[in-house]
Amino acid sequence: MNQLRKPPAYFKGLYEDSSFWSCCGLDGLSIVFDLPLDSIRSLTEEQKRAILHLLGYLASGEDCDLLARVVALQEVPAEERFHALVDLSFGLLPELGKDSST
Repeated sequence: MNQLRKPPAYFKGLYEDSSFWSCCGLDGLSIVFDLPLDSIRSLTEEQKRAILHLLGYLASGEDCDLLARVVALQEVPAEERFHALVDLSFGLLPELGKDSST
């Protein structure tokens, strides 16, 4: 899975494949983003949901800049990519961790 260029169709196909998610659960994020399984398992549920939301953005194909940023991360070591994806996913969801009534 060490593809350096992943088109939106790649992300959309996996994002919409319910059998993939039924089989893998959120551990499937390690496959999608080519990360060690232990790194995904170390995340909180909130962090996993944020990365899944990032995948949804990528699957939509509407944000070419975001796609380019994620694709560029494929060229960096897995640990650096992991931290960058977590940061990027939370950057997309600034409301996470805040009281929803505010």
